[in-house]
This record gives sequence, C-alpha cells and structure tokens, in this order.
Amino acid sequence: MQLPLPDQISLDEGRLALALGLYVRGRLGLGRAAELARMTRPAFQLAMAKQRLPMDYTVEDLAEDMSAIQARDA
Repeated sequence: MQLPLPDQISLDEGRLALALGLYVRGRLGLGRAAELARMTRPAFQLAMAKQRLPMDYTVEDLAEDMSAIQARDA
C-alpha cells in the first residue's frame, strides 16, 4: 500500500506516526511497532516518552528484558 505524504512530512516521520498510533490503539505490539517505524525497541520507547504516550509494559516484558540483559552480559 502506498500513502502519499505532504512534502513537509518525511517518510521516517510518517512511519513513526503510524507506528505510534497503531501501538497506542493496541493494534500492534511494541516490537512490531518499532519494526514498522524502523527503529530499535529502546529508540521507539524513547519516541513514545518524548510524546508522553502511554506504554503498556507488562511483567512479561520486564522478564524478557531482564533475560536479554543477562544474556548480553554473560
């Protein structure tokens, strides 16, 4: 699908806006939304924080992040 954007909106900005909107509405998970925005998950979370958007961060998300940190440091 192609979506024409006004000249003042870059493709990256459009991707980010779409990903943020879909995440906030619960249509995409955090990882998929970050992929759509072509950002790392932490960068996407930072973009959300800059716009003061709510983040659904579960206990399972925390456990996954802790496992990733432990694996990285091993």
